Formats: sequence, structure tokens, C-alpha cells
Amino acid sequence: MVYINHWDEFMQAAQELLIKSPDKTRYLIKYRHIDAQLVLKVTDDVVCIKYKTDQSLDVKKMERLNHLFLRLMPSPQVDAETSSSILADIETGRLFQHPDEFHVKLTEFVEAAQQQVQAQTQHHVPAEGAEGKKKKKKGK
Repeated sequence: MVYINHWDEFMQAAQELLIKSPDKTRYLIKYRHIDAQLVLKVTDDVVCIKYKTDQSLDVKKMERLNHLFLRLMPSPQVDAETSSSILADIETGRLFQHPDEFHVKLTEFVEAAQQQVQAQTQHHVPAEGAEGKKKKKKGK
């Protein structure tokens, strides 16, 4: 686990990690109210990078990273060029080509996830009588 102290370095490392292994990369956000610290973590189970801050101004920077990951993770092609164009769109305030694009992308993502879950549950059919045995009461 590596804590990166500068935001630009963390953003670059997170972007490179996502480009290197898009299927395995996870992005976690943790807020500790006790000490008012926000911890961002990006990992692919081999490399783990973290950024810790207690500054409220860093929330805007975090939004930029959220938008980048939300646009890159479901996309079929993840490379440096795509990432750079998305960052440019984020900087100019043009997050999606038209307002409904986010809703459409989110709906597609949710439907794909639901289909995966259904496919996995169809393969796992419990055996007859496998619902569980009742426990006997002790003492009587």
C-alpha cells in the first residue's frame, strides 16, 4: 500500500492502473468522521495506491476522478487516448454528449449486471431437500 501525497501524482497513477488492468481495478472511497479524513484507494489486487486528505477543497478533485472512472469502467476500450479525451471533457464541463447519456449508460450497466447474476443463479440449483435441517433443542 502506497500513500501518495500529491493529488496530480495520485490521479496519474490511478489512471495508469485503470488502463493497465480495467477488469480488475477497484476504486474505494472511505470517510472517517472522527478525524475528518477522506481516503481514496485504487487497487487491482497487485498494486494498491491511496490518497489521504482532510481538506474540503479536495472533494472537487475527487469528483473529477469519479467522473473519469464512471466513464472509463463500463467502456469497451480503455486506453490513454480515451482517458485523455474524457479528462478534457471533464475539464470543459462536458461530461456527456447529451443529458440522457448518463442515464442510458447507467441503465445498460445495471441490466448487464442483473443478467450476470441471473446466469450465475441459474447454474446453481439447490438439490432437493437441501433447504436445511431443523436443529434439535437441547435439554428436553
